[in-house]
Amino acid sequence: GERIATIKEKFSIVKFFYWVYTDYEESGIMVQWEVWTLVFEIAMGASTIAMKQLWRICPLSLLLHSFLHRNIPEEQKMVFSSIPFLYYFLPAVILCYFAVSWVVEKLFKLVTGNGQLAHKASIFTKNLILLLFSLVFYGWGEPRYLFLMIGTILMFWGCGLAMGKAKKTGWRKVWLVISVVISLGLLAYYKYADFFIENVNALTGLSISLLKIALPVGISFYTFQALSYVIDVYRGDVEVQKNPIYFGAYVALFPQLIAGPIVRYIDVAQELNDRTHTWENAKLGLRRFIIGLAKKIIIADSFAALIVIFRDSGDPSVVFYWMYAFAFLFNIYFDFSGYSDMAIGLGRIFGLRFLENF
Repeated sequence: GERIATIKEKFSIVKFFYWVYTDYEESGIMVQWEVWTLVFEIAMGASTIAMKQLWRICPLSLLLHSFLHRNIPEEQKMVFSSIPFLYYFLPAVILCYFAVSWVVEKLFKLVTGNGQLAHKASIFTKNLILLLFSLVFYGWGEPRYLFLMIGTILMFWGCGLAMGKAKKTGWRKVWLVISVVISLGLLAYYKYADFFIENVNALTGLSISLLKIALPVGISFYTFQALSYVIDVYRGDVEVQKNPIYFGAYVALFPQLIAGPIVRYIDVAQELNDRTHTWENAKLGLRRFIIGLAKKIIIADSFAALIVIFRDSGDPSVVFYWMYAFAFLFNIYFDFSGYSDMAIGLGRIFGLRFLENF
């Protein structure tokens, strides 16, 4: 306890974290030694007090703040064509998805002797892994709005449950209206709040400060997907999804989370609850993903480079303007087409069929 008090007395929290990761001077090295001693004690289970001590000098709130406000270099952002996704994230999720679910199924079958129960446990594990990796995928690029997505999932899931329990049509409409108002309200707030304030200032002469709200990535896609579920439940087209893990996997599904395509719940409801995997589907999915990746990297990015050259040009000619127009057209088309192909291919690998939209 004395060494912790000494550390807290001598060093501010900023200096403390700086010295933990640098050998700046002897005092910094001593702080390093004290911290890693505590970490070792925790790892060895030598002292439960050590965990409390480390918590006191390294609060979770500070670590969480550092994660939420970190700056990610452009080359490290998590998009389908990036190195982190292709070389680290995708292999990890495929390995965990198939290996862990296979182990769970075998263990359940060995313990219970019930093949049907083991299969259900395997499906639950697959959906759980997809949900966790999808949250990591989203949180990697948008950590500040990760809790907004989780809140959206829980809110629409709760509306679906309430709608399913409501026996009267009037109450079902109430829950439908609530979900629509909340979803459209979120979109209006994040996408059009500053636009509305600018117009009010222009019409009235006021000087209301802009909110300058950063638009959460993919908010339109996952909000409309969740809304489609509530609408399908209201119409009676699908049954209420009582498992929040399954519903969360549908809303946050990383293959189509950022750039679509928007997938209606009715189109994947059966596959979320029960799906099979074959080498043929995996082969077709991988082929579709590679085609989409080629569209994005080879075609769309090449036209994007031409657009940059045009914008940097000091005196573009008429022909150059026409080249810019066609380059912009094909860049947008092949970018969305490529991402849709990659999303459909990834969905096929994981046993989910997304509808064609290109």
